[in-house]
Amino acid sequence: EALTAALQNPSLYYPNPPELLRLCLGEQGLTIGTFVANRLIGFRSILYPGAREDNLGRDIGLSANDLNLVAHLERTVVLPDYRGNRLQMRMTAHAIRLGIATRDVRHLFSTVAPANVASMADKFKIGMLIVRTKEKYQHYTRHLFYQDLRMPLGIEPNTSRAVDLEDLATQRQLVEVQGWVGHGLSGQGQQIRVLYGQPTRQLNWRHTQDHPSPAAAR
Repeated sequence: EALTAALQNPSLYYPNPPELLRLCLGEQGLTIGTFVANRLIGFRSILYPGAREDNLGRDIGLSANDLNLVAHLERTVVLPDYRGNRLQMRMTAHAIRLGIATRDVRHLFSTVAPANVASMADKFKIGMLIVRTKEKYQHYTRHLFYQDLRMPLGIEPNTSRAVDLEDLATQRQLVEVQGWVGHGLSGQGQQIRVLYGQPTRQLNWRHTQDHPSPAAAR
């Protein structure tokens, strides 16, 4: 509630349904918290979607076997008074380490609102890449972030192109037509751009139709 009240742009956040929160707190997920004087000031949750219809691996056409190796980076919440301490990135990195140690995970996914620069920066810093941009979660536009934890994808040298943050048409064309991926941010303030480049190996995924997903929009 504190996070929602502090948002200037409600499209950045799509609330988790209670069912998903329960899954992340149970055997199908992992949730870690950050405390100050016994007060919870932030948490990061991971979901292991398995055969669920909302498995983000379906959005890039992963096989049935690979869907069982998927983990979603779900909600990260940090109370407004504690932002600016890199807690989101630190919790994300720690949760991934725990997730790999406790489950057989290869494919890491997350979704981020195209205007959510802080969350995009968090994903880029841990090596995730934009591999699709599409409508999800009741028609909100989201970047689909991905990384192969066994055979990490990189960017070929001298192939980077900067695209305005709001120019989603060009970003989609680079991904869907040229097969490029988003790998970073440049600029600041009102001049932020998303960096796209050619991946170090060809991504021969099928661009599938939208699948229903109650998962949280990040």
